[in-house]
Amino acid sequence: YEAFQQLQRYMDRRGASSPEGSERLFYTNFFTGILTKYHGYVGTISSSYQQYLEWKDPYPAKADAIDPEIGQNLLLLGTIAKTNLLDIMENFILYEGDLTSGKKVKKICRYQQFRAVNKALDRLLHAKTNEERGGVIWHTQGSGKSLTMVLLARKIKRTPSLSDSTILVVTDRIDLD
Repeated sequence: YEAFQQLQRYMDRRGASSPEGSERLFYTNFFTGILTKYHGYVGTISSSYQQYLEWKDPYPAKADAIDPEIGQNLLLLGTIAKTNLLDIMENFILYEGDLTSGKKVKKICRYQQFRAVNKALDRLLHAKTNEERGGVIWHTQGSGKSLTMVLLARKIKRTPSLSDSTILVVTDRIDLD
């Protein structure tokens, strides 16, 4: 929590009577991280403390390639490794309107969304048969299924060999429309 408060101070978002930092310096920032030896959390300039989520997978690297006791390595390898960083910057950051405040909120994927989208795209590109191209991405309630599908659709459209794909979206709630 102290690290989050420090980021808020840098962004001048704590409501202090005199300026503590400069929010403008973070406008072009893709994401921010909170690291301890054992954990690494990722969020954005718009994230509340509860929205900083632990990054637990270095995909596509194997978790056994690093010391699992040092959680910050999972975040660093999963987000800052050159290919992952470029992929996240291009395909896994988006903005959504907040219905309560009317402001735009910057969002970044969770580690499981990053992995699911990239594995699904790999199947679409490299499967030998049509049956192998399909599959299921399983999520629990409230885990970001809709966001995962938006990220996958975006990445499909940005992939030259798949750019003419038709994407059909079926929703079951009006707020998802």
